[in-house]
Amino acid sequence: MEERIEFIEKKALPLDLPYKLYFVYDDGSKVNQGVYGSLECAEQAKKKYESEIGTRHSNGRTLKTITILWGNGNEI
Repeated sequence: MEERIEFIEKKALPLDLPYKLYFVYDDGSKVNQGVYGSLECAEQAKKKYESEIGTRHSNGRTLKTITILWGNGNEI
């Protein structure tokens, strides 16, 4: 079976890999906020949470950035 490939910003990404949305806090810790079946869904979720960057969460840490990882932890 032929592997389907989607090209995004000159990166070839296999479409069958899950995309993971991570919150990265000011202390360097990462928290998985969800797994998505497509890059489009992960990007929509990232946009939804972007307004929280710079705010202190209930865990006492400040959200520094939001990142999307795919496959074995490769950052997009």
